[in-house]
Amino acid sequence: MKIGRCPVCHSDFHLDAVFEDDAARQLLAKMAELPGGCARHLVNYIGLFRRGKNNLSNSRALKLAEEVLAIYPANRVLTHALSETVERIREKRAQGDVKPFSNHNYL
Repeated sequence: MKIGRCPVCHSDFHLDAVFEDDAARQLLAKMAELPGGCARHLVNYIGLFRRGKNNLSNSRALKLAEEVLAIYPANRVLTHALSETVERIREKRAQGDVKPFSNHNYL
């Protein structure tokens, strides 16, 4: 059942596919538990790991989210750090530096 398009990657969002994929289901549950705008900023941050025009697999996105949440507590400080990181990297990418992230050192 198609319910829309992803505002970040513009791929079709199919609800039945989410529930068929264990990693997607776990990722959705994990994001739903996060306070305030933390989930939105974490999703944008995870998108920085996407290579070129390739999609990020649900299992990779889940692993990245779990890594961040294992290092930092989900609070306003993390939300702000994620937001600032995404903003700064998007500025760099607009200037031509389009290398994807490979670790969480920038946070």
